[in-house]
Amino acid sequence: MQEVDQFLSSRSVSEISDASTSASQEPRKVYTRRWLILCVVSVTTALKSFNQSSFGTVNNVYAKYFYVLGWQIDWFSVVQSVIYMALSLPMAIVMKNVSLRPVVCLGTSAVTLGYALTAASLMNRAGYPLMVIAQAIMGFSSLLLSAIPPEIAAVWFPSHEVAIAVSVQVLAQGFGSGLGCAMPPFLVTTQMEPFQVRYNNGHVIF
Repeated sequence: MQEVDQFLSSRSVSEISDASTSASQEPRKVYTRRWLILCVVSVTTALKSFNQSSFGTVNNVYAKYFYVLGWQIDWFSVVQSVIYMALSLPMAIVMKNVSLRPVVCLGTSAVTLGYALTAASLMNRAGYPLMVIAQAIMGFSSLLLSAIPPEIAAVWFPSHEVAIAVSVQVLAQGFGSGLGCAMPPFLVTTQMEPFQVRYNNGHVIF
């Protein structure tokens, strides 16, 4: 009798194991719109990186435009880093209990708002405080967007495309940073009048 019970129990365990294995091997349903999602997130990441790196190469131009010193322009990047470090732990706890969609929506909304305030601050030479607020918002968006590349890849893409999805998002970040360093010096110089700096920065760059 004991041998029969052992046989039945071992069989049930093996059946459960086989069922779980077959379930894990079932192909995941993928959607064509995953590439659109990847494109939106990658563009948003590139724009965030562009903003963060676009001030250092024309530091003196912004200092002259806003009637401030060069080190005060450096605070645009410092504020983003401070916000990122200060909120990293609290947001990590919050994001564990939140789905991917609100995180992506909040991150893209923060980038949009940050760009809008950045452009608005450049419309007035007294807009330095507003620019600092804009960069704080961009720092918050950086905190959100830096956490989603692996999540986007894992949720939307099959296993053989995960590496591609992550790589595209990382490349977008690098591309945005490089463009942010290279583009501003060609558009603004210290010889320009304030209205030219305002137009080239507010309308062309941002």
